[in-house]
Amino acid sequence: MANQTQATVYAGWLEGRVHLHQHDRAEIAAELRRLDAVEAERDALRAEAERANADAAAALGLVSRIRWAIGDNGTRMQDELVEFCRTTALEAADVYSLRAEVERLKNDIERYVQAASELGAEVERLRAEVERLTAEVTRTQIGAGIDAAINAARGAA
Repeated sequence: MANQTQATVYAGWLEGRVHLHQHDRAEIAAELRRLDAVEAERDALRAEAERANADAAAALGLVSRIRWAIGDNGTRMQDELVEFCRTTALEAADVYSLRAEVERLKNDIERYVQAASELGAEVERLRAEVERLTAEVTRTQIGAGIDAAINAARGAA
């Protein structure tokens, strides 16, 4: 029963301490609303900070992957890295230009080889024609010589 009496005394004391005026309650409610707004803003700022940290980590990861992709071992400072990238891009443009020139030259060589092959075939055709004409001329000359000999033999007779 002693415990119950102490609890009753404590409850009475607490009730007297908690008894607030209406004005005090309004101030406390306003302060609680302000605290809620501050907590909401804090939560929004934390979320924004987490997104910013994630973006920064992603950007650093991207820079790291770019460094390795272009052959940088991570020793260049930012300005040096930017200049290295610029130079690499210009050299790449030269390489692409040279590759295009090589392809053009390959195509030219293929056309020249084809033309040489066609000329070789034409030379062979002309050689055969020369041989045919030479044989015909030879036959004609032999025939003319025989005719001359026959005519000469007839004239002598």
